[in-house]
Amino acid sequence: MVYVGDLSHASYGDRSPDEVIACSMRIAEWLVAQSAIMTAVACNTATVLAIGALRARWPELVFVGVESGVKPTDIQSRTRRIAVLATVATANSERLRGSLISLCAKDAHIHFQPCPGLAAETLLAIV
Repeated sequence: MVYVGDLSHASYGDRSPDEVIACSMRIAEWLVAQSAIMTAVACNTATVLAIGALRARWPELVFVGVESGVKPTDIQSRTRRIAVLATVATANSERLRGSLISLCAKDAHIHFQPCPGLAAETLLAIV
């Protein structure tokens, strides 16, 4: 197992989609050169913005992404009203607002709250 932590570009949450995709592609390219056969994209922002491009570029590899907690929250909710606090990029992504919501919680009322600096604050807390 190989772990890559992109601390020189963290946090991805306040970066542009193009930057997140470019960083994710560079990391995946390096992992492919190391003979990786499976990659966990352990960042919500990188998952919603880049996993499609990664899967298209390397269809022979398995890319597993972390997804929003909308599905388990929807299952547990009695009111079907859910607030999603996320980085700006994650909260505004089409993947979260479109496909994940339609698959996981299509009948729920969902309020998205972009939180600038959310992942940066988290990084400071865990370093």
